[in-house]
Amino acid sequence: PRERGRSAYASVRLVASEEVVEVRCKELAEPGRSPSKGDKDKKGKPPRRSGGRSPPWLHSGLRVRVVDKHLGTGKAYLKKAVVVDVVEPHRCDVVLDEDGKRMNGVSQSCLETVVPKAKGTKLLVVKGGSRGRVCTLVK
Repeated sequence: PRERGRSAYASVRLVASEEVVEVRCKELAEPGRSPSKGDKDKKGKPPRRSGGRSPPWLHSGLRVRVVDKHLGTGKAYLKKAVVVDVVEPHRCDVVLDEDGKRMNGVSQSCLETVVPKAKGTKLLVVKGGSRGRVCTLVK
């Protein structure tokens, strides 16, 4: 990703049209792998309310990082996870990659998208004009 002003941008190729566009990195997310059906159901500490200030960007199958230090008694902080179910526009259930623990009702404000650096990775645009479109990372 390259920087323009205070935002980092990435060049991506849209899958349907093969068009190459520049998108802010904050508007991208990597679709994750589906967790196994045997994942255990564990609840963390109740998450903070999102307040609805930012538009919802949660989608099932997205890879995210937990950025709330208090979620799951702090053990989930900075851990990567996959969104398995979007229960409300700003709340979802996630499964942690590290240990497979499921956390229910996690607020969008407790999460951030994970954008890999590897070229050719499939991504989903979660914000902006190209929202909902699948693309691959070019540079």
